[in-house]
Amino acid sequence: MVVEVRRLHELKRRFKADEGAIVVIQRFARGFLVRLRLVKGRTSLLARIEAATNIQKTWRGFLGCRKYESRAEVFYSRPIAAARIQRYWRGSVVRRALRRRRAATARGMFEVARARFYAAQRIQAVARGGQVRHRLRSRKAAVFHRVVLIQRAFRLYLTRKVFWYRARDKQAVVIQRQARRLLVQRRLQQ
Repeated sequence: MVVEVRRLHELKRRFKADEGAIVVIQRFARGFLVRLRLVKGRTSLLARIEAATNIQKTWRGFLGCRKYESRAEVFYSRPIAAARIQRYWRGSVVRRALRRRRAATARGMFEVARARFYAAQRIQAVARGGQVRHRLRSRKAAVFHRVVLIQRAFRLYLTRKVFWYRARDKQAVVIQRQARRLLVQRRLQQ
């Protein structure tokens, strides 16, 4: 239970630390979604306009056929028919060009939105990489510091051990020297 509470506090602290980055990411994501909706809305609007134009064209053609069947001889005259064909052809060319221009505009807007999204992704990846490298550097420094402390303690232990053995050996040599001197003096006295 205590571990879970500590973990919860740690998560809250980390969330507070990263809250600014989270808000920025959410802002970019929401902006992207809005722009995507706008692009989809424009393309669907273009499709609806094109469908309405086709329905109107078909309906007007049907009405024209019904209305002017009785006057067929007027419509079959060559100059009028040629002018009508030219008018329809020019109108279709203009509508086709307008459709292409609108589609290109919508495609361009979509490409801009996609480029912004990819740029945001790249910025986020670089930021996350920097954060990870910073964390790893601090962890590595902490581990390195602990290793240095352990090495220092071990070297101190070895140094003390060597000095203790040297001191003990010196004391033994002094004792042996004194004992030999004493033995030599006794032999000389005898």
